[in-house]
Amino acid sequence: MPFDFRTSDVNRATRRGPDGHASEGSGGLRVVPLDPIDAHDRWDGFLRSHTDALIYHHPLWLRVLERSFGYEVEGLAVEDSAGRLEGVLPLATRRDRRGRESLSSLPHTPIAGPLGRDQHAVIALMNAAVNRVTSGPKGHLLIKVEAPLTNGPSEKLLVVRWDATYSRELPRRLEDLRFGDSRNHGTIARGVRKAEREGLEVRRATTIEDVRRWYPLYLEAMRAHAVPPRPLRFFEIAWEMLAEPGLMRLLLAEKTERRQRVPVAGSIFFTFGCTVFFAFNGRSESALPLRPNDAIHWQALADACRAGFRRFDFGEVSQSQHGLASYKKKWGAKPIPLHRYYYPKIGLGGRILRSESPAHKIAARVWQRLPLVVTESVGKALYR
Repeated sequence: MPFDFRTSDVNRATRRGPDGHASEGSGGLRVVPLDPIDAHDRWDGFLRSHTDALIYHHPLWLRVLERSFGYEVEGLAVEDSAGRLEGVLPLATRRDRRGRESLSSLPHTPIAGPLGRDQHAVIALMNAAVNRVTSGPKGHLLIKVEAPLTNGPSEKLLVVRWDATYSRELPRRLEDLRFGDSRNHGTIARGVRKAEREGLEVRRATTIEDVRRWYPLYLEAMRAHAVPPRPLRFFEIAWEMLAEPGLMRLLLAEKTERRQRVPVAGSIFFTFGCTVFFAFNGRSESALPLRPNDAIHWQALADACRAGFRRFDFGEVSQSQHGLASYKKKWGAKPIPLHRYYYPKIGLGGRILRSESPAHKIAARVWQRLPLVVTESVGKALYR
């Protein structure tokens, strides 16, 4: 039985303010189904009007998930009485053999929870998602947010504090971009100069062949971090969907070997709205003394300032990854705890395998000794 979205009307009045957004007054809001891909222009238009919108809310990112992993993509939206959007929530669905749904916002994504003009719209979207997953055969729901809601949504949801993402604000002028105190800033600058002296050059990738040349470096990095790698197909689809509209870029650090430019490190960044996300890194272990990642991030942060972005997100770090946390802090990034809402509540918090657990540490030591071709095969199997 399909969910009756009329039961998700938001019981508050609204009027249009000078900025065209909903505020207290006459009228009402309601939650409706809205396919982000079919309604691309309408969905994208709302995102571009909201300062907190991320690449992970974008219809093209949903298409990447759909094509790469086989998810069914859908969405919920809050409309005012005139049909104008006041909030959106992207969702990806998978069904098991019994027809039970697993609903997520979003899988393989650090954060992509509800986006609304105000908390009323956000809570309405959260409650509608719960109703969506409980209206049929019993299923599961996961919603990833930054901060938990103060006047929480459905009591059926369990909220869990997750890993922190490391983020920093960007100045409006490039000349004002600093990395901590003068000592720390000078250390980074010396690392970048060392990369230049060693003959490293950072350039922006231009073809899908650049992505394929970068992928073995990514496999090596994921093995070192004891993380199953995403399949090459995911990065090829992401490049096809996101690179041309300017939502994805790959910066490569290259060194001349036998008269050819060879990549020794590279990082993928996703960009939308006010935020740049550092998403994936690949590097050769033997090239780390050349400081290629410092050169890449120096370039990426400078590019972000020039392009007018206001926030640079360095990504999640688990509690056990102290070295990775220190690396991100040196760029002026500060930890921001993320949170996850789960349905159903029962036992989910205790069953989450954290990266600091003894079992994970043992598995990591085994993983780091595997050949890259094996880690690639395991990653393909897991993500399939």
